[in-house]
Amino acid sequence: MAQLESLCARLCAANLSGAKLHDLMELHRQGDEAAQYDAVDAYRIHNERFHAAIYHGSGNAFLERTTLSVRRSLAPFRDLQFEGFKRPEASHREHGAIVDAIVAGEGERASASMRKHILTVRRAIDAVEPGDHGDEAARPSDPE
Repeated sequence: MAQLESLCARLCAANLSGAKLHDLMELHRQGDEAAQYDAVDAYRIHNERFHAAIYHGSGNAFLERTTLSVRRSLAPFRDLQFEGFKRPEASHREHGAIVDAIVAGEGERASASMRKHILTVRRAIDAVEPGDHGDEAARPSDPE
C-alpha cells in the first residue's frame, strides 16, 4: 500500500496545477474540524475522500483503480488506527505535509511524506494486533 500511495502522490505532484491544486488544498482544509475534535466517523469519511483525490490526481487511471482496490481490501485494518489511537489529528497533520509537497510540485517529497504516513498506519495496526500479521521474520523490514 505504501508503494502504491507514494507513487500516486509523486505523480499527483507532477500533474496537478491551478484549480485542481486549489481543490486539493480545500479538500484538506475540510478535514480540519473532524481532526481537531477527534470525530472518528467524520474523519474516516474525509480520509477516504482525501486519499481518493490523491489517487485520481496521479493522472493514471490504472494506478488509481489498483490502489483503490487494494485500499478496499485493507479497509478493516486501516479503520483500527482511528479507533485504537487518537489518529485523526496526527493523520491530518501528515496529510498537510503531503499537500504541501504536492502544491510545491516536489514529487520526491510528496512520495516520501505519503510513504511515511502509510507506514505510520502500519505501525499503529501492528501495535494493536502484534503477532497476528504472519511470520515477523519473513516480513521485510520497513526502510525509512
